[in-house]
Amino acid sequence: MKHLIAGLVISATVWPGAASAHWQYTRWGMTPEKVQSAAKGKLSPVAGQDGCPSCSSVPLLAGDYSAGGQQFRVVFGFTDGKLSQVILAIPATSRTWGCNDLYDRLSQNYGAPVSRAPLTGDGTLPNSRWLDSKEDNTVAFNDTSQQNGMCEILYSPIMTGKGL
Repeated sequence: MKHLIAGLVISATVWPGAASAHWQYTRWGMTPEKVQSAAKGKLSPVAGQDGCPSCSSVPLLAGDYSAGGQQFRVVFGFTDGKLSQVILAIPATSRTWGCNDLYDRLSQNYGAPVSRAPLTGDGTLPNSRWLDSKEDNTVAFNDTSQQNGMCEILYSPIMTGKGL
């Protein structure tokens, strides 16, 4: 499982750069139809298990994403009909503090977080948040291992006052 987490982090930290300050094949502000088209029709409408209680957007599309031989769950969130968040969910290594390896890898990639909430594991607030100025993304980390056995990475645009 430790290799799975390492592979996920490596893949997750590479994904945003592939689309020039956005996530993989999407661009911030795309409509759900454009995201579905960019995904070559491989996404589905969000089902109950893909809901994201810690998301600030409405999750409308979800799918599986494979990288490095690993399978990821990705959920696309929209605000006012425009892509505003990409959520990567991965299995935790255990039910108690099972996201530590992922957190460590994110810290290695992005440095010290700009904000950090108590590591409660309840997913009500991002446990940590980084500003990736190179890619113009906000990267948030949630440890929900105690509640649902998952770790989340949430990508969204850095808000500059210009909107999407």
